[in-house]
Amino acid sequence: MFETISNALSTWGPLAVFYRLLLATLVGIAIGAERERHSKDAGMKTHVLVCVGSALCMIVSQYIEMESMPGSLDTSRIGSSVVSGVGFLGVGTIIVTGNHEVRGLTTAAGLWACACLGLAAGVGFLEGTLLALAFVLFTFVILRRIDKFMNLANREFDLYAELDSNRNVKHLLHRMREFGANYENVRLKKATVEDDGPIVTMHIKMDSSNNRTRDDVIAMVDDLDYVYYVEDL
Repeated sequence: MFETISNALSTWGPLAVFYRLLLATLVGIAIGAERERHSKDAGMKTHVLVCVGSALCMIVSQYIEMESMPGSLDTSRIGSSVVSGVGFLGVGTIIVTGNHEVRGLTTAAGLWACACLGLAAGVGFLEGTLLALAFVLFTFVILRRIDKFMNLANREFDLYAELDSNRNVKHLLHRMREFGANYENVRLKKATVEDDGPIVTMHIKMDSSNNRTRDDVIAMVDDLDYVYYVEDL
């Protein structure tokens, strides 16, 4: 079955074009579904469009090669334009939040990888497409868990908190010391919205004798009545 589909993809004709676009669609669905599961802006529709569009570019390249004199055109030009062009789409998913945190790098890299997978599907390279898809999903699923575990084990992190008033900043710092969370580089700035309290950022270092985790610190701060919002950076 696999060999039959692979052979069909490597030939040329309406059925081969259908199989290639179908393969690109399935790749986009697989990656996009994983992204949507984590509430990312670039979901199935975005990834399917990027992957199918990239596949069509390679199909058009092959069509031009077959319709013109073989070897008279460089059919890799369209594919190389896709690789560089999708970078502009990825840049649109990268943002810098108000607390100077960069978001969207993984989404941008995923879109770029999805475009490369579409190129492989468009040229009929079934084995390469499926193997690369497996590695991309491995990165999103397995490496995400490893990265989360490593972050939890890290005893140093940056904390961002929004408070109701300036008078509670000292109380927050006092609670951090009681909790065994040493802090440094404390920064206080006004909220961007009028009538909101201050924003506090600081670098946290947990004592080696303290068994509490990063999540414990976040939960402790979140339970304080005067804290509107807290997260680790």
